[in-house]
Amino acid sequence: MFSLFSVSGLFSGKQARNRTLAAAVCVKRFRRLVAAVIPAYFQAWRGPALRQPLFSAGAAARRRHVKQKKKHYMQEPKGTLIALGGGDDDVLIELIKSELCSPDSHIEVITTATLEPLESGQAYKEAFEELGCRNVRFMHIDEANAADKPENLTRIGNAEVIFFTGGNQLRLKEFLGGTQLHRLMQERYLQDEITISGTSAGAAAMSTRMIYEGYGYYSLLKGEVKTTDGLSFISNVFLDTHFTERGRFGRLAHAVSKRPEFVGIGLGEETGIIIKQNRHVEVFGSGVITIIDGAHVRYSNLDEVEEGEPIAIENLTMHLLVEGHEYCLQDRSFRKVSQQRKKAKTK
Repeated sequence: MFSLFSVSGLFSGKQARNRTLAAAVCVKRFRRLVAAVIPAYFQAWRGPALRQPLFSAGAAARRRHVKQKKKHYMQEPKGTLIALGGGDDDVLIELIKSELCSPDSHIEVITTATLEPLESGQAYKEAFEELGCRNVRFMHIDEANAADKPENLTRIGNAEVIFFTGGNQLRLKEFLGGTQLHRLMQERYLQDEITISGTSAGAAAMSTRMIYEGYGYYSLLKGEVKTTDGLSFISNVFLDTHFTERGRFGRLAHAVSKRPEFVGIGLGEETGIIIKQNRHVEVFGSGVITIIDGAHVRYSNLDEVEEGEPIAIENLTMHLLVEGHEYCLQDRSFRKVSQQRKKAKTK
């Protein structure tokens, strides 16, 4: 690529004044070309909804917003994430009560994922109350119950624990994702010492991307594993629930092979993780947590095979964790929880 300031050197054999004049004309024409072609190209590429001049004040504002948004999600959160793999969730409720809230803490149960919101919400309310929690309410958001009601915003603004029930994680995206209430939850997770917890679908939806389809043998065929946007409390992680019980290793491995910057975390039933600072993943419960790491993959045939054909992956790394072990997402390392920390937890 040559500099515009040296373009006059291309017109050899002419007098200096003519070369300078020719260079000026060339630069002028080049600027007209840039002004006419490049904005139109990018406007077409960006789609009709965003077809505004690329160099306009509005576009500059959008670019600043994107930078601020990236900075926002890179910020170390003050909140804690707790995800359970499904099954009997007494272990999760007891953990929240014993270590993360007081009897007077405000707990909001979000029943959006389930098709039986009243039954589910009442059952969780009673379960927390049996352990001595006095301020437990449940909130259902769907096509008939808008997320951004003033009452909902006030309740989430005062909550110290937010609990997402199981069900269908796509309902969380459809009815909660992108709402003002959702943004308030994200802001509080970053800025306040709040606990965001969930089981089954409520756990699977916590990251920027979530898996919602991929079954058995078919999950190892190209195109058979589907992911979509999640609730974005944490980034670059896939959380898959009922992992060992429903044979979901294939779909988590497939998802990580497509996005090796993500860490796959498979949650067995009655087993979960506590994530602090969006870095440290500590296990609790009676089962096994599976970690799938694609950082060292040397080869994958995903770019070579057609849809519906089986995939091949070389050097996909796997770890198995049980209670008393943790995984650091930042440096992708496995370690035992120190005896000092274990004693501190039991006091």
